[in-house]
Amino acid sequence: MDVQSEKIIHMLGIAVGMLNDAKALEIVLESLGRRHRGYGARIEHFEKVGEALIWMLEQMCGDGFTPQVRACWAEVYRQMASSMKRAMLDKQQVA
Repeated sequence: MDVQSEKIIHMLGIAVGMLNDAKALEIVLESLGRRHRGYGARIEHFEKVGEALIWMLEQMCGDGFTPQVRACWAEVYRQMASSMKRAMLDKQQVA
């Protein structure tokens, strides 16, 4: 689980770094979604991962994790997960 946590944190860093290039970020996230489909990930897993991410950020940031910060991170995750889920569900794309 520690390895998976590190991968998620790494991907979040990449995503934040790519926020100025939405098209490139979308390509990366779609590719990631297709790979996760091949790993056996399921759509319903995304909700629990999002909850765990928000909890972890809250623990790390303490009082700095304001309601506004929480809302921003939740939206970033929602958009990332949406792109990945869309690619996972697209049966026409090759994994």
